[in-house]
Amino acid sequence: MMAFTNRWQLIVNRLLFRCTEDLYVMNDTRFIVDYAGGDATGTRECIVSDMYRQYLPVIKLTGDITLLDIGANGGGFPLLFKIEGYEFKKIVCVEMNPNTFNRLRYNIFSNFNCTCECINVALTNSVGTIDLLLGAGSTSDSIYQGEQPVNGKKIKYKIPTVTLDTLFEAQFVSVVDILKMDIEGAEYDVLLHKGCDNLSMVRYLVMEIHDNPKIQKGLLIDKINSLGFTELLADSKKYTDVYCFANKLHVNG
Repeated sequence: MMAFTNRWQLIVNRLLFRCTEDLYVMNDTRFIVDYAGGDATGTRECIVSDMYRQYLPVIKLTGDITLLDIGANGGGFPLLFKIEGYEFKKIVCVEMNPNTFNRLRYNIFSNFNCTCECINVALTNSVGTIDLLLGAGSTSDSIYQGEQPVNGKKIKYKIPTVTLDTLFEAQFVSVVDILKMDIEGAEYDVLLHKGCDNLSMVRYLVMEIHDNPKIQKGLLIDKINSLGFTELLADSKKYTDVYCFANKLHVNG
């Protein structure tokens, strides 16, 4: 909380009034969080910590950029880039939990004047629907299990599913400058199967690769490298599960 402009208001609201939701301010950027839903941790960490910030010095982009954020949670990743002075041409944010999605829409449309799309779908390796038990929202929400009950219980939702290729083709007509992906372990099902050819049309890929008891991380990294990417800061990153890859074909394009 101390990193934000309205730090004292946040502390008073939380300690004295036990607010369940609050508005965070950093310079001209404002976003809401739901403490019960886990947004505070996810959105604040994106902005304040080195989880993604460590890669800003090696991401070489100028002018208006395009960003695809899959597993957007409260929108912390594009908000970080806004705070750091990046200008956008288009932002597309994907979040599968309808409760988190409502807060995401507010945070994105309240802070950006560019073309913005927020989409309530789940990224998988097929197009269709998936039944999920989901709660108020959590950074651990995944297609395999939901988190955080709403009023003590989870609600069953039927969530549309898309592949990376169908999502890409519906939203972009050229190279995407940054793709951020944090889909809580589903990255193996998505990227090691068909439906992800358009990953090769991304300049920078920033993603969290989770441990998988059945598949080695190296297999997924090899697949990413085969599409033209090379890992940045491989030996010096501060969050060992968060990776940044640069596409050798497009980083200078």
